[in-house]
Amino acid sequence: MSLKIVMDWDLCESNFECNDVCPELFKVDEAKDELVVFEGSVPEALTADAESAAARCPKGAITLVDA
Repeated sequence: MSLKIVMDWDLCESNFECNDVCPELFKVDEAKDELVVFEGSVPEALTADAESAAARCPKGAITLVDA
């Protein structure tokens, strides 16, 4: 099963907790001071990290859905 990241940008505070957990999927654009999220199917090797990032989000702005 492959997963896709869905962000609720209304909830996201851009505190970058997700980037701390999984910088391969959640990048910080330092020039704009904003979060850039991987848009494709989450690679299987990063599934556990993506799940951890979603769980760590203090606002619950990250959801993982079937791709």
